[in-house]
Amino acid sequence: VDTDWNKDQPLSATSSRDLLDSPMFFFAMEQAFCGYFTLEWIIRFCAFARKCNCLFDAWFVFDSIMVILMVGETWVIIIVMEAMGLQGSSPLGNTG
Repeated sequence: VDTDWNKDQPLSATSSRDLLDSPMFFFAMEQAFCGYFTLEWIIRFCAFARKCNCLFDAWFVFDSIMVILMVGETWVIIIVMEAMGLQGSSPLGNTG
């Protein structure tokens, strides 16, 4: 599932909907991806005998950055939008 195709005319240059205004299927898939990758990261972190060794594993550092960005995009921005009362726009400014 490519959640970037979450718009009326996927092959055109029209702007995408934000996650809260998207159909339930796209919303659920985005939540599932974020949850799965976060759980994978937690399991990998727990697998290190010495937790500070995770800083020296390049793939773990890369995955950490990706999970942080995905959680920020999927969960944190939605919470910020709801707290600020924004509907149909990004708290980061005009992105479309």
